[in-house]
Amino acid sequence: QDIRVLGTVFNVNTYSDEQYARTTLLSGSLKVNNLLLKPNQQALLNQENKVIRKLSVDATAVAAWKDGIFDLSGLTFEECMRIIGRWYDLDIEYQGQIPQVDLVGKMSRGVKLSTFLDFLYQNTGVKGELLPNRKLIIK
Repeated sequence: QDIRVLGTVFNVNTYSDEQYARTTLLSGSLKVNNLLLKPNQQALLNQENKVIRKLSVDATAVAAWKDGIFDLSGLTFEECMRIIGRWYDLDIEYQGQIPQVDLVGKMSRGVKLSTFLDFLYQNTGVKGELLPNRKLIIK
């Protein structure tokens, strides 16, 4: 992406295990390739075919991580688990199909992994087993 900063606050999320690179504008203005972003807009770049489009988003939720908060609302279970995996330095593996459950709300980055796994099981029935090699098996 060619990003031109025009007096602004923004967030860039570009992980190799994500299908999209996301550039989200919180304030000011930002030019991403040929798109001019306004606050609460996001440039979404498909990392495979390089097609870019503009979306309206809640920029505060997208950038909550900088305040030590995960905002899981609106994300798929798989997206949530990739975030959890990056934070706790885990390799996430699914036993069977990926669970079709919704995780919503906010979680402090200070939450212990065991607490999160207990919450996950108690509220969704999805069980996580942590192996010694930092692999988390989702059942």
